[in-house]
Amino acid sequence: MLGSMKMIEKSDKSPSDLIDDVCSPAGGTIKGLLALKKSGFEKAVIDCFDATQE
Repeated sequence: MLGSMKMIEKSDKSPSDLIDDVCSPAGGTIKGLLALKKSGFEKAVIDCFDATQE
């Protein structure tokens, strides 16, 4: 995650564009990201950051 954040900070591209750059449409990385999203990982991370800011 740290490497991803550093890439986002250094790039002029959006996170979505960077994901598209490194993932093949039916590849393993995108399948993993979709599984994380389906299991609620994205919301859990957002909730975590929101809780620490309160």
